[in-house]
Amino acid sequence: LDAAAEAFAAAAACAERVATAATPATLDAVNERLRTYEKRFLSTGLPDRPWYKHVLQAPGFYLGYGSTSFPGVVHAIEEDDAALAAEQVADAARRVDEAAAYLAGVCA
Repeated sequence: LDAAAEAFAAAAACAERVATAATPATLDAVNERLRTYEKRFLSTGLPDRPWYKHVLQAPGFYLGYGSTSFPGVVHAIEEDDAALAAEQVADAARRVDEAAAYLAGVCA
């Protein structure tokens, strides 16, 4: 997950550099990526709550509507389910990597 976060930070920095030196056409491409990259963070659903699909943020399982970062990972840890935690970390990392690759597409 750390490597995925670093890749995303690098992609975001690259997109920012492209945007600041952009022609109108390039800026349109950057804006389109910025507008739609967050869809890459959607999963098929969180454990025990398939209606929540965002792997980076969702209401906490025990918090009502209070927000939790990496809700699938947190829920697995709270349930003391190491296998589920590993699965959720891998899924979050994969989705952050996908978002980074998508955002970095403006840098190619």
